[in-house]
Amino acid sequence: MVDAWVCLRLEAEPVILGELAFATLCLIRAWTGGFTSGNTERTAYSMMGWLLIGNNVGLCWGLLTSPQARAVYANNGSFGLRNDYIRLAEDVMGSSLPSVALMMLIVAFLSPAIAFAWSYLRGEG
Repeated sequence: MVDAWVCLRLEAEPVILGELAFATLCLIRAWTGGFTSGNTERTAYSMMGWLLIGNNVGLCWGLLTSPQARAVYANNGSFGLRNDYIRLAEDVMGSSLPSVALMMLIVAFLSPAIAFAWSYLRGEG
């Protein structure tokens, strides 16, 4: 997962939250009407936001509950690098992969709530 929208710095290692930040932005645009306020645009934003959140929930749930999914994830780093959640667990937090997956699962579940609250508080939802 290579995303660079939003990075939260913990010590020297970036924690990449860009995919969920972009999903939240898409849901905000879906609820507020986007740039053109057209139904087609709102539908596209909604589909993209829910797709990204769903993918993250699926990944995190698998890493949280399945040793087999963790093994597959550990062996599928891009370009020979370790995956983000493994680096975060081992290098930054000093914890296990399932604990990082749980944290990111919570963030994924909060994304739609944040998007709705943002839209509602701005009076656009």
